[in-house]
Amino acid sequence: MKKLFLAVCMLSLVACNNQQKQETETTTETITEIEVKEENKKELDVTLEWVAYKFEEKEAVKGIFTEFDLEYNKEGVTPEEKLSNLKFTVDKESANTDDPERDKTIVDNFFLNLKGGIHGSLGKMEDGTVPVTITLNEKSVTKDFTYEVQNNEVHFKGEIDILEDFMADTAFKALHDACAVLHLDKTWTDVAINVSVKM
Repeated sequence: MKKLFLAVCMLSLVACNNQQKQETETTTETITEIEVKEENKKELDVTLEWVAYKFEEKEAVKGIFTEFDLEYNKEGVTPEEKLSNLKFTVDKESANTDDPERDKTIVDNFFLNLKGGIHGSLGKMEDGTVPVTITLNEKSVTKDFTYEVQNNEVHFKGEIDILEDFMADTAFKALHDACAVLHLDKTWTDVAINVSVKM
């Protein structure tokens, strides 16, 4: 009887140790998976800034987009290898100027009057220039942007024109009318785009 009791205890101890080992392995796998996902998320730190202008003296109104998706070559080693042919999709309602009231005016009057979404792609980065294709208001244009690589950062600069490039008359007029008094009846159609990417 004592032998039987001892055998049962030994079997219980072995089963408990196996269960703990399995739980530890599962926990380790889960943690590893989370760490990998977090590492992918932190691989690129991107700031997508746009600069519009008001008043005759062309005073800048700066903002960023806080929500966007990127597809790029994660196996690339150099900035050119990693970012050439990158594809992007921007949430046009995520415009942010650090002024909630102004953000609502811009989104409601301009961005929500654009047809479709905002998306595009980069071409081959070479000798400080890269062709960037942007689709906005269901119109696509390709512009040459300049870029500079400084340590582990890449800075892109380019310009677009809301009317000439994208024929967004309805959206532009709605924004201009909403801001006419504040802008002293002058809203410019050209917009600068500055993108910083930390590798």
